[in-house]
Amino acid sequence: MIRDVVTVRDRVRIHYRRLGRGRAWSCCTGYPQTGHMWRKVMPALAERFTVVAPDLRGYGDSDRPVGGYDKRNMAADIADVIGALGLAPVILVGHDRGARVAQPLRPRSSVAADAAGAGSTSRRRTTCSRAPIR
Repeated sequence: MIRDVVTVRDRVRIHYRRLGRGRAWSCCTGYPQTGHMWRKVMPALAERFTVVAPDLRGYGDSDRPVGGYDKRNMAADIADVIGALGLAPVILVGHDRGARVAQPLRPRSSVAADAAGAGSTSRRRTTCSRAPIR
């Protein structure tokens, strides 16, 4: 597994983990997790995909700037990492906060999917992309 950083537009360093070869798959973490949370699924995905798991701004080994913690800035960070690594288009998966960060990157064509587990009383909804992020 490769661990490295990409410096994004406002000189913030975003740490990421990368494994595998093939079509790109980017995993966005939840609060307060890091790319480490994907460690058990990355090897299986890496058999068919290039899997990248960045630490969001302020999380894990990424820089902790004074500002820029809104979803749009964090989404721009992920887009910058994808671009710097030459991975576009990607399949983008998000968990918890990572799903909200991924929202601004989704294509216009999307379908709603229930984010709650079976038997849950949660009404939370999320959006799943039909097409890869470009």
